[in-house]
Amino acid sequence: SVSVKSRSETALTLEWNKVNNSNIYSYRLTDYNGINVNISESEGDSVVTHTASALSPGTKYSFTLYTVFEGVESSGYNFSSVTTPSNVHSVSVKSRSETALTLEWNKVNNSTVYSYRLTDYNGININISESEGDSVVTHTVSALAPGTKYSFTLYTVFEGVESSGYNFSSVTTPSNVHSVSVKSRSETALTLEWNKVNNSNVYSYRLTDYNGININISESEGDSVVTQTVSSLSPGTKYSFTLYTVFEGVESSAYNFSSVTTPSNVHSVSVKSRTETALTLEWNKVNNNNVYSYRLTDYNGININISESERDSVVTHTISALSPGTKYSFTLYTVFEGVESSGHTFSNVTIPATVTDLHCKYASGGYGLVLGWGPPVGERMSVLINMKGRIFTASGESLSIGGLQPAQWYTLTVTAESEGIQSLEVSITCQTDPRGERGCICGYSV
Repeated sequence: SVSVKSRSETALTLEWNKVNNSNIYSYRLTDYNGINVNISESEGDSVVTHTASALSPGTKYSFTLYTVFEGVESSGYNFSSVTTPSNVHSVSVKSRSETALTLEWNKVNNSTVYSYRLTDYNGININISESEGDSVVTHTVSALAPGTKYSFTLYTVFEGVESSGYNFSSVTTPSNVHSVSVKSRSETALTLEWNKVNNSNVYSYRLTDYNGININISESEGDSVVTQTVSSLSPGTKYSFTLYTVFEGVESSAYNFSSVTTPSNVHSVSVKSRTETALTLEWNKVNNNNVYSYRLTDYNGININISESERDSVVTHTISALSPGTKYSFTLYTVFEGVESSGHTFSNVTIPATVTDLHCKYASGGYGLVLGWGPPVGERMSVLINMKGRIFTASGESLSIGGLQPAQWYTLTVTAESEGIQSLEVSITCQTDPRGERGCICGYSV
């Protein structure tokens, strides 16, 4: 017999035992081209070796070996063998998912005589028969883990002989993040936060913002959470983003989300009208925009949700069941997509109640009057008395006025005041003592 001691893509080293272990014989090898090669045996060995070179890879060659003695040849021993096939030039990934890789390569020499053996990351061998109609071979490796790098070796196989092996690696698609939350927000920035995928430090991230601009984000090795601040935003605006997990240049399918910046506060709140028991508040819509609503927190901490009117640029709201002359504090929030502004705090007062139970009497001696009135309904800071252009201010429930003329009639106009807001006027006419003695108590008129 003749065996192959070694082979390569371009050579076969043949080996056989000497006939009868005799040194008297020589040999003639007729190769695949009909060329004769005379081979003298080596006297010291019992085995003869010969290398046939300049061959083509992955090819089956036929030979005839003759034993020669004194010019006489044996009938000839016919045998054949194959050279090592070439490796594939490259392997590409036709498609990938989180759990599978579809590999693709061109057939070696575009030949249908070769098959292939793929050794996977677990050392498992997969025999792959080529499809005769195609010049490309495809194979899908499944049951993989997301975002993982796998190594493979691909062998070209011909007549049971394999190539040296083509080594390559590829990665599966990484998983998306599960969710993205807003760690903090302001009118012009959003600080986003998400857990690392699989709590792994091997992944980076790419955030595509509302303008289509890509932001590459490297994770911090010491943390299980990634944070990223997007700035230069507009207040009270909804922004859409796409976040990709990146591994070895391969990106996840994309996690889409949106969030809103904090809306601006109203610039100011004015009182459109007021009564003793109600305040009608008025403010301009923020940015003259109809997408915002408002929340008013009143003096009792009660929340009042206010929907804007689409037709108007101004929002009005009336708060009732109030007490006269009382200062109330409020906070007004602009609301957008459930996110509220920092809050505009303001205060205002209702009209004080009209002063009641006015009464007066003259003082002894005829030169003074004592004016009295009832306790307030609600609150008041002071009572203002106007007598012939002279203004008197009292904080209690009576006022003594001196330096008057005896036996004179005086009209006094009285208003209550609270935080600069005055009640309706009420008047009373009083007479000083015409005799310089104690006098009467007079009536009042409004």
